[in-house]
Amino acid sequence: LSTSWACRKCGSTGHNADNCEQVRCRSCGKNVYAGQPQACRKCGSTGHNADRCEQMRCRSCGKIGHITKDCKEPRKCHLCDSETHMARDYHLNEERPQACRKCGSTGHNADKCEQMRCRSCGKIGHITRDCKEPRRCHLCDSDAHMARDCTKKFKIEARRIT
Repeated sequence: LSTSWACRKCGSTGHNADNCEQVRCRSCGKNVYAGQPQACRKCGSTGHNADRCEQMRCRSCGKIGHITKDCKEPRKCHLCDSETHMARDYHLNEERPQACRKCGSTGHNADKCEQMRCRSCGKIGHITRDCKEPRRCHLCDSDAHMARDCTKKFKIEARRIT
Protein backbone atom coordinates (compact mmCIF):
# COMPACT_ATOMS: atom_id res chain seq x y z
CA LEU A 1 0.00 0.00 0.00
CA SER A 2 1.58 3.24 -1.13
CA THR A 3 0.60 6.67 0.16
CA SER A 4 0.96 9.68 -2.10
CA TRP A 5 0.56 13.18 -0.79
CA ALA A 6 -1.38 15.81 -2.68
CA CYS A 7 -0.71 19.54 -2.62
CA ARG A 8 -3.27 21.25 -0.37
CA LYS A 9 -3.49 24.27 -2.71
CA CYS A 10 -4.17 22.58 -6.04
CA GLY A 11 -4.71 18.91 -5.20
CA SER A 12 -1.97 17.66 -7.57
CA THR A 13 0.74 15.19 -6.59
CA GLY A 14 4.45 15.64 -7.11
CA HIS A 15 4.89 18.81 -5.08
CA ASN A 16 3.72 20.38 -1.84
CA ALA A 17 2.00 23.70 -1.08
CA ASP A 18 5.34 25.47 -0.51
CA ASN A 19 6.41 24.71 -4.09
CA CYS A 20 2.98 25.12 -5.71
CA GLU A 21 2.71 27.66 -8.49
CA GLN A 22 -1.06 27.87 -8.15
CA VAL A 23 -2.48 30.28 -5.59
CA ARG A 24 -6.09 30.89 -4.55
CA CYS A 25 -7.43 34.43 -4.18
CA ARG A 26 -8.26 35.18 -0.53
CA SER A 27 -11.30 37.23 -1.56
CA CYS A 28 -13.09 35.12 -4.17
CA GLY A 29 -11.39 31.70 -3.95
CA LYS A 30 -10.54 31.58 -7.67
CA ASN A 31 -7.22 30.13 -8.80
CA VAL A 32 -4.44 32.61 -9.51
CA TYR A 33 -1.38 31.38 -11.40
CA ALA A 34 2.23 32.51 -11.09
CA GLY A 35 2.89 35.42 -13.44
CA GLN A 36 -0.81 36.28 -13.78
CA PRO A 37 -1.34 40.06 -13.41
CA GLN A 38 -3.22 41.04 -10.28
CA ALA A 39 -6.68 42.52 -10.87
CA CYS A 40 -8.35 44.58 -8.17
CA ARG A 41 -11.99 43.69 -7.44
CA LYS A 42 -12.68 47.24 -6.18
CA CYS A 43 -11.55 49.34 -9.13
CA GLY A 44 -10.90 46.71 -11.82
CA SER A 45 -7.37 47.85 -12.66
CA THR A 46 -4.34 45.57 -12.65
CA GLY A 47 -1.14 45.81 -10.66
CA HIS A 48 -2.64 45.60 -7.20
CA ASN A 49 -5.34 43.72 -5.30
CA ALA A 50 -8.28 45.02 -3.25
CA ASP A 51 -6.29 44.96 -0.01
CA ARG A 52 -3.87 47.54 -1.45
CA CYS A 53 -6.39 49.56 -3.49
CA GLU A 54 -6.34 53.29 -2.84
CA GLN A 55 -9.63 53.91 -4.64
CA MET A 56 -12.64 54.57 -2.43
CA ARG A 57 -15.91 53.04 -3.66
CA CYS A 58 -19.27 54.05 -2.22
CA ARG A 59 -21.37 51.04 -1.22
CA SER A 60 -24.52 53.10 -1.64
CA CYS A 61 -24.23 54.44 -5.21
CA GLY A 62 -21.30 52.31 -6.41
CA LYS A 63 -19.25 55.28 -7.63
CA ILE A 64 -15.51 55.64 -7.03
CA GLY A 65 -14.09 58.63 -5.16
CA HIS A 66 -16.08 58.70 -1.94
CA ILE A 67 -17.42 56.36 0.74
CA THR A 68 -21.01 55.75 1.82
CA LYS A 69 -21.08 58.24 4.71
CA ASP A 70 -20.01 61.05 2.33
CA CYS A 71 -22.41 60.09 -0.50
CA LYS A 72 -24.46 62.97 -1.95
CA GLU A 73 -26.87 60.67 -3.82
CA PRO A 74 -30.25 60.17 -2.15
CA ARG A 75 -30.40 57.00 -0.09
CA LYS A 76 -32.54 54.24 -1.57
CA CYS A 77 -34.16 51.05 -0.39
CA HIS A 78 -32.12 48.21 -1.89
CA LEU A 79 -35.27 46.05 -2.14
CA CYS A 80 -37.41 48.35 -4.32
CA ASP A 81 -35.17 51.37 -5.21
CA SER A 82 -37.56 53.79 -3.51
CA GLU A 83 -36.11 56.96 -1.97
CA THR A 84 -39.00 57.24 0.51
CA HIS A 85 -37.78 54.52 2.87
CA MET A 86 -34.88 52.19 3.64
CA ALA A 87 -34.97 48.38 3.48
CA ARG A 88 -34.89 48.11 7.28
CA ASP A 89 -38.19 50.04 7.38
CA TYR A 90 -39.75 48.08 4.51
CA HIS A 91 -43.00 46.31 5.14
CA LEU A 92 -44.78 43.93 2.81
CA ASN A 93 -48.10 43.94 4.66
CA GLU A 94 -49.62 47.28 3.59
CA GLU A 95 -52.77 46.80 5.73
CA ARG A 96 -50.83 46.88 8.99
CA PRO A 97 -48.80 50.09 9.43
CA GLN A 98 -45.23 49.45 10.51
CA ALA A 99 -44.14 50.74 13.90
CA CYS A 100 -41.05 52.93 14.22
CA ARG A 101 -38.16 50.89 15.62
CA LYS A 102 -37.03 53.82 17.80
CA CYS A 103 -40.23 54.85 19.58
CA GLY A 104 -42.78 52.17 18.66
CA SER A 105 -45.42 54.53 17.20
CA THR A 106 -46.86 54.24 13.70
CA GLY A 107 -47.00 56.85 10.95
CA HIS A 108 -43.27 57.32 10.50
CA ASN A 109 -40.07 55.32 10.29
CA ALA A 110 -36.85 55.54 12.33
CA ASP A 111 -35.24 58.02 9.91
CA LYS A 112 -38.06 60.51 10.50
CA CYS A 113 -38.49 59.82 14.24
CA GLU A 114 -38.30 62.89 16.47
CA GLN A 115 -38.32 60.88 19.71
CA MET A 116 -34.90 60.40 21.25
CA ARG A 117 -34.39 57.26 23.35
CA CYS A 118 -31.45 56.91 25.70
CA ARG A 119 -29.67 53.60 25.24
CA SER A 120 -28.30 53.84 28.76
CA CYS A 121 -31.47 54.25 30.84
CA GLY A 122 -34.10 53.46 28.16
CA LYS A 123 -36.10 56.66 28.74
CA ILE A 124 -37.43 58.84 25.91
CA GLY A 125 -36.40 62.50 25.63
CA HIS A 126 -32.61 62.37 25.65
CA ILE A 127 -29.71 60.38 24.28
CA THR A 128 -26.95 58.49 26.12
CA ARG A 129 -24.49 61.37 25.85
CA ASP A 130 -26.89 63.64 27.80
CA CYS A 131 -28.14 61.03 30.32
CA LYS A 132 -28.24 62.21 33.95
CA GLU A 133 -28.72 58.69 35.33
CA PRO A 134 -25.57 56.99 36.63
CA ARG A 135 -24.02 54.61 34.13
CA ARG A 136 -24.57 50.99 35.03
CA CYS A 137 -22.98 47.67 34.21
CA HIS A 138 -25.44 45.76 32.02
CA LEU A 139 -24.08 42.41 33.29
CA CYS A 140 -24.64 42.86 37.03
CA ASP A 141 -26.57 46.20 37.20
CA SER A 142 -23.92 47.82 39.42
CA ASP A 143 -23.29 51.56 39.10
CA ALA A 144 -19.73 51.11 40.46
CA HIS A 145 -18.25 49.92 37.16
CA MET A 146 -19.00 49.29 33.47
CA ALA A 147 -19.33 45.89 31.77
CA ARG A 148 -15.74 45.96 30.46
CA ASP A 149 -14.53 45.95 34.12
CA CYS A 150 -17.13 43.51 35.50
CA THR A 151 -15.95 40.38 37.29
CA LYS A 152 -19.19 38.66 36.29
CA LYS A 153 -18.00 38.82 32.66
CA PHE A 154 -15.15 36.46 33.47
CA LYS A 155 -17.57 34.03 35.14
CA ILE A 156 -19.81 34.08 32.06
CA GLU A 157 -16.85 33.50 29.72
CA ALA A 158 -15.55 30.68 31.94
CA ARG A 159 -18.97 28.99 31.76
CA ARG A 160 -18.89 29.15 27.94
CA ILE A 161 -15.45 27.53 27.81
CA THR A 162 -16.29 24.62 30.12
